[in-house]
Amino acid sequence: MKTKTTFLSCRKETGLLQQDVAYIFHQDTGMYNKHEKGHRRPTLETILGFHILFGKSLETLFPNHMKTMRERIVTRSKKRIEQLKMEQPQRGKHRIAYLTSFVNGLHNKHHG
Repeated sequence: MKTKTTFLSCRKETGLLQQDVAYIFHQDTGMYNKHEKGHRRPTLETILGFHILFGKSLETLFPNHMKTMRERIVTRSKKRIEQLKMEQPQRGKHRIAYLTSFVNGLHNKHHG
């Protein structure tokens, strides 16, 4: 589901109008409309507002963004683990353990 359809469907589920949400988020209706149509990237404030107002998880609100970010973080974490193993095998063991646990946990959560 794309962000624009997610925002629209969240709002419509509640029966709120664009004017209502724009007012609550302290935006003009035109600015909010751009968020809802996917023509403007939502600010952190808007993201958190949707999460709070509609009780939706970030995973539900931004599935594509969350997947991309998750993949990016896992890839970079794996690279960092390898660097630490080469550069600081003893001093970095706690960091290696944490990152390994993090990567495995995230992988299991979304593939198991």
